[in-house]
Amino acid sequence: MLSWLFTLLVNLLSGHRLKYYNGPVLHKTENVRMWFSETAGFGYQAELLCRLLDEGITVVEVQIANSDRERGFSKAFRFTNLLSVANTLFHILLRRFEKLAFAVLTKRPSRP
Repeated sequence: MLSWLFTLLVNLLSGHRLKYYNGPVLHKTENVRMWFSETAGFGYQAELLCRLLDEGITVVEVQIANSDRERGFSKAFRFTNLLSVANTLFHILLRRFEKLAFAVLTKRPSRP
């Protein structure tokens, strides 16, 4: 349920429509070197994927079988991790505002 909520939030804030952001990902080395993530923690992958999509990189989503944790507890709900995810969501939203502002400021006036 929380993964679904996280994906929904990232899609709303970024304007993208991926089905999942925190699964295994294969990246081209050149893309990661050029467009690194500005955040760390549990949300870095979402921020990096949104940044790559904003730069025009295309992705292919491939569904894989999920295996749930058999024992132990997730560290995702620690306070520092929640702050990290909030920071990631903020960066995603900020980049979207920057993109919109740039589009408005660089729009050329139409000629009569």
